[in-house]
Amino acid sequence: MATLAIDGPGQGEAEYEIPICGDYERAASAVVDWIEKRKDLDSEKIAIWGVSLGGYYAPRAAAYEKRFKACIALSGPFDWAQILGRLAGAHARDVQGAQPFRG
Repeated sequence: MATLAIDGPGQGEAEYEIPICGDYERAASAVVDWIEKRKDLDSEKIAIWGVSLGGYYAPRAAAYEKRFKACIALSGPFDWAQILGRLAGAHARDVQGAQPFRG
């Protein structure tokens, strides 16, 4: 199994050079194009795994980019509106785990 880790547009180190985009399938398709050119990789067995914001982008990329055969999404909250009020009131020590959150 081969693994390729990337910072997508607006993520990680790329946030300083490339603006974030909602149509993440463009970036994912470019990666798949690159993989297909490699003789040492099996382009028939490509999966995508997204973490955090990538957990939102990975399913979108897999929905549009049919060359992905599997998708794993390890994302943040499903409904931000449901938790936003609790996040706004959290103190740094709560976020770091020094105390349980008392919302």
